[in-house]
Amino acid sequence: MSMTLFHRALEANAVYKRFNERWVADPSFREALSRDPKGTLERHGIACSPEDVRAPSEGGYSAATRAMWQIVQTKSRWVKAFYRGEGAPVDPRIRAFRERQIARQWLDLGPFHTRSNIHASLSIELTKGCSVGCWFCALSPGRLSAVFRHDEQNQALFRGVLHALQDSLGPAAKTGFLYWATDPLDNPDYERFCLDFHETIGVFPPTTTALPLRDPARTRALLAMSEARGCWLNRFSILSLKQLDAVHAEFTAEELSRVECLPLNRDSAFAFSNAGRFRERAKKDPGLMDKQRKTLRWAPWYTGDPSYAGVDAYPLASIGCVTGFLLNMCDRSVQLISPCTADERRPLGYIVHDEATFEDETTLAAELCRMIDEAMSPVVRPDDRPRFHDWLRYEELPDGFQLVGRFKGHATFEGGERAAAWRALGDLVRGAGKTAAEITHIVAGIDGVGPAAAQEMLDDLLRAGVLDEVDG
Repeated sequence: MSMTLFHRALEANAVYKRFNERWVADPSFREALSRDPKGTLERHGIACSPEDVRAPSEGGYSAATRAMWQIVQTKSRWVKAFYRGEGAPVDPRIRAFRERQIARQWLDLGPFHTRSNIHASLSIELTKGCSVGCWFCALSPGRLSAVFRHDEQNQALFRGVLHALQDSLGPAAKTGFLYWATDPLDNPDYERFCLDFHETIGVFPPTTTALPLRDPARTRALLAMSEARGCWLNRFSILSLKQLDAVHAEFTAEELSRVECLPLNRDSAFAFSNAGRFRERAKKDPGLMDKQRKTLRWAPWYTGDPSYAGVDAYPLASIGCVTGFLLNMCDRSVQLISPCTADERRPLGYIVHDEATFEDETTLAAELCRMIDEAMSPVVRPDDRPRFHDWLRYEELPDGFQLVGRFKGHATFEGGERAAAWRALGDLVRGAGKTAAEITHIVAGIDGVGPAAAQEMLDDLLRAGVLDEVDG
C-alpha cells in the first residue's frame, strides 16, 4: 500500500474532510444543517452543496461519507503496511515482545484499540512538561519546566541517541516521533530535531500539536517542511469550537488536507480516554463517564462490534500508541513501555516494563541491550515466576482452560493428549508461586509430555500475552 494513495485520497477530498471536522466537533452545526443546509454550509465556508452531505433517500451514503470512508480505508492500509510491515522490528526478541504485548492489548484494551493503534516502537520527548494543560490529558504532564535546545552539544547527543536506537531497533526506528506527554511546538527548535531525525533515520516524523495558532507562520513552514520530506501525516488537537473557528479561518481546506484536526472540545462526538487527568475528574464526577458512553453511540466501531455489546468496561482506557521505547532528552531517561487499561496501578494507561537513565550514546546503547536481554526474552526463563494478569478470568475446560479478557476476547489452551497437562499448567500458573523450572518439571511428568513440550506450553502462554511480566 503506497503512502501516495493515502495522500491522494486526502487531497481529493479536502472539502469533505473539512465538513467532517465541523460536523464531529460542533453539535450546533449539526442542528443548523438539518434546518438550513445551504446557508449553514455557506456560513462556515464549506465549499460543497447540500446534496454532497445528504444521504440519498433510498438509504445510501452521502458523497461526504463515502469520501471519509475512502480516507479511513486508505489510511488503515498504509498504517498496516508501514507500522506492521516496513517499520516492524527485525530483532526476534523485540519482535516477540511487541507481538505478545499486542496480543495482550487485544484482551486488555479490546479489538478497536488494538486494530487502530500504530504500535510505534519509539517516542522521544524534547521538553519536560507541557504548556497547554488540557483538562482531559490522559498522560497528565506537569507544567513546562525544561526545553532541550538544539545547540551544538545537544545536536551531537541527539544524533548519537538516534544512532543507538537505530542499531537496536533497525527499521522500527522509522516509526518514531518526537513528543509524548508534551507539545512539540513548546520547543523552539523542534523543526531542527525533525530534520536531524530525517537525515539520520530516513523519515520525517509526524507531529501532533495543540498549538497550531501560536505562530501560524511557523506552523505553515513546518507543514511545508514535512510535506517536502514525505511525512505521512500531521495532526492538530482542537480544544474548543473557538479554536476550530480560528484554525478554519487561518488555513484553507487544501492547506490542511494532510492534517487531521482532532475534535477534543467538550461537546464533540469524540469520546475521551479514561486515563490520566480525565480519569481523575471522572472519579469525582461519574456523570463524565455517562456522557462519554452516550458519545460512543456515534461510533460505528463500537455499535457494530459484538465485542462491546452488553459490556460494562469502558473501551477507551489508554491513548498509548508506543509498544517500545520512550525517551526524554531533558532528563536523559529511557523507558520500555506498552499500552494498558488505566487503573490505580497504572493511571496513565501504559506499563513501564523497565527504565533507566543515560549520559550519552554509549550508555544508552548499553541500557537498550540490557532491556532487550532482560525484558524481551522470547521464552519463559527457569527462574521466572509466571502468573496471569489479575484482570483475566480463568475458566476450566474439559481439555484445558481459557482466559477471558475485558471485551469478550479470550485465549484458549487445550489439547487432546495434553488435556491433563494443560489443566495442571493452568492451575500452577494461576497459583503464581512456583518458578518456571518447577512448573515445567511437574508438567513434564504428566502423561509423558516431557520437558521440551512442557516448556513450549509455558512459552505459548507468554506468546499469547496472558502472563504478567512486570512486578509492582
